[in-house]
Amino acid sequence: MPTETRQLIFTNDEVIAAMTSHNRIAVEKLFVGTIVQCRLAPEPDVSLRLTIRHETTKNTYDLVFGPDAIEPALIRYCLELNIPLPRKAAKTLSASSGSIAMTILLETNS
Repeated sequence: MPTETRQLIFTNDEVIAAMTSHNRIAVEKLFVGTIVQCRLAPEPDVSLRLTIRHETTKNTYDLVFGPDAIEPALIRYCLELNIPLPRKAAKTLSASSGSIAMTILLETNS
């Protein structure tokens, strides 16, 4: 049975766009304000440290998000850009040259 593997690599700007878009329509908001900086922490699990400027106070604060928050945001971002993602494929996040990579693994039935 053949297996298909694909990898999408996201720039920091794309990650910021994905997190912002996801937060805008999420029932439970991840943060309040505007992302001003995004840093990747690859070990042991991929995580993001976002610096956010609060909408009202204009103060900045940092939040750290793990794969459970990043992955749905990146999937939604791909859908918004009409990048096809197989629904049943396994999706994992990793660090790749300072960027976030989503590996998509799809086992096909023969």
